[in-house]
Amino acid sequence: MNALGADAPSGVEVIEDGQGFGGHVVVEAHDHEGKPCLRVYPRLSLLWPRIGCPATRWCPNSPQLCCPTWPGYRVTPMVSYRHCASTATLGSMSTLGAEPANIWPLLPDDDPDRPRPIAWSTYCDRVVSQWDALLATDPEEHEVQAFLELHPAMIPGGSGDVGPGGHHRSEMGAVFRRPKLDGAGRTFEPDFMWVTRSTSLITPILVEIEKPSKRWFRANGRPTAEFREAHDQLNDWRAWFTYDENKSLFRKQYLFEECYRDRVLEPQFVLIYGRQSEFALGGHRRHPDELRRKRDTQRAANEQFMTFDSLAPRYDHANSMTLTMTSDGPRLFAFSPMYATDAFTGPDAIRLGDPTEALDRSVMISKERRKYIAARWAYWLDVETRIRDSPPSSGLRTRRTGLE
Repeated sequence: MNALGADAPSGVEVIEDGQGFGGHVVVEAHDHEGKPCLRVYPRLSLLWPRIGCPATRWCPNSPQLCCPTWPGYRVTPMVSYRHCASTATLGSMSTLGAEPANIWPLLPDDDPDRPRPIAWSTYCDRVVSQWDALLATDPEEHEVQAFLELHPAMIPGGSGDVGPGGHHRSEMGAVFRRPKLDGAGRTFEPDFMWVTRSTSLITPILVEIEKPSKRWFRANGRPTAEFREAHDQLNDWRAWFTYDENKSLFRKQYLFEECYRDRVLEPQFVLIYGRQSEFALGGHRRHPDELRRKRDTQRAANEQFMTFDSLAPRYDHANSMTLTMTSDGPRLFAFSPMYATDAFTGPDAIRLGDPTEALDRSVMISKERRKYIAARWAYWLDVETRIRDSPPSSGLRTRRTGLE
């Protein structure tokens, strides 16, 4: 998964030096004479997800980047490659304060004839239609679970849309299905869980779903026993995270990069319950607005309530996958219908293994597209394996953004 995020522009180069350090960013620009150049910026967590986004801009009359959200924040390039419009010629160009570099580019497939996923607008129309049809059948909880497992873009929480932080999104763009919370005290099993990141926080998003037809309130306006029981599960999860032992276990199991394991855990809890019609005029309630207000006051800190009608596909969750955590680590369960590989897929392929069963289980992906994803997955697995076995002794390795 591209570490710059799904909304990063194609063609931005993320570079790593030959010693395995880096994760720097190369951006096409112009120098003070107006001539094309490439600028290399350090990987700073504040800058990292925002290259190419409206929140990050060039500082006036300066090669620095500035971010209006943090006034006074500036990022200066480590080096500029003069008169160089692309990394194709980067290795032979003169630099400011550095010698020409050796370049090992990792480029996504840009063949215009490659099999593509369906258009986002087409996907939205189809999945919303299927979702509405499912809800109309008065489905059981397991039927809703099965649907959402195949459409992770419908599950809230994967991109900072729930709770504080999380704007670095989840690692691998992955949501876990029925993850186990083992450790001190009882064992729990949320229906879904994203593990999102920001500069200083790790934000697990734990999601509970119920049978959609369950009611929030009785006829007399009192909360139903079913709602109270569902809500109390969020309290169980919150209590689980109060144990230091459990926090340590969680970090080891669900944080795959060592550098993230010292960040503060701040879990968020989402209850998806009931239908919007219970709070609509004409829904057999004398004061629906009062009930909605009363429902919202039931929420504790770090909680969010949603109805099933509020779920819709999110574009920033489009390139996602559903995983199952096993005793041997995470394993693929299904790909989003919009899933695409890129030059950052290699580490995921090493960690997650064979995608065949997950591709067979996935929906709204053509036969040709499945074969293509499998082939590119194998390609990036081989590339990453060779990089790890025989890293270059010097120079720069680039990974160009862009989905395949």
